[in-house]
Amino acid sequence: MNAPDGFSANNVNLEMLLSTAYGVQNFQIMGTPDWGKSERYDIDAKMDEATAEALKKMSQDDRNAARQKMLQALLAERFGLTVHRDTKELPIYSLVVGKNGSKLTESKPEAPADPNGPPGGPSVSKSADGRGIPALGGRGGMIMSFGRGGAGVMSMSANGVPISNLVRSLSGQLGRPVYDKTGLTGNYDFKLEWSRDDSVSLPSHDGGGGDGPAPAAPPDASGPSLTTAVQEQLGLKLESGKGPVEIIVLDHVEKPTNN
Repeated sequence: MNAPDGFSANNVNLEMLLSTAYGVQNFQIMGTPDWGKSERYDIDAKMDEATAEALKKMSQDDRNAARQKMLQALLAERFGLTVHRDTKELPIYSLVVGKNGSKLTESKPEAPADPNGPPGGPSVSKSADGRGIPALGGRGGMIMSFGRGGAGVMSMSANGVPISNLVRSLSGQLGRPVYDKTGLTGNYDFKLEWSRDDSVSLPSHDGGGGDGPAPAAPPDASGPSLTTAVQEQLGLKLESGKGPVEIIVLDHVEKPTNN
């Protein structure tokens, strides 16, 4: 999480840090070693007073970008990290308004966001069964939770969030990029409930196995699949296709030394 004068995180792996530093989902990161997903770290990084004051004077977008650059520099220093960006043709979803129109409720105007709040990139919170769930910054808030079991019930509650927050969360759950084609520009309140099916494998990084129909909920599930829930409960539709996706490729990374 971000503090006015630094960045701290507990029990996070390298892949989580890369996702935050570069503003991408895990499936957009290629070349992460096994230990980068299994080993956990605690981070408490501080910036000097002049840098902290300079950040306060920036716009939210510029502040987010500056914080990401700082985290990238930290990863380069402590993990010897070098990366390059590339583009690859991968399975995607396009989020569009359904034929009967959106069911989203537009929120009332809120006070401006805290300038020292979290950036627009994903942070990680823990679910009821200990899994990491992307929790998004920006206006309003989004809470995700789900029960135990292979087909546990999942829910997503949002208050005053833009469609971009929903898109990022759907992308993380479905394991492929989701692009906003709705044309909806407001901030919205909604609740979404669906059944998780752990037997459904997510698309691989090489683009295989992801251009067919969206996964359906298992026969004994207590609710609809995520894609069905989006259509029935939000009035939106996820259309499957392929398209260019930006990826982060790890060229070099090594385990950090102790402080």
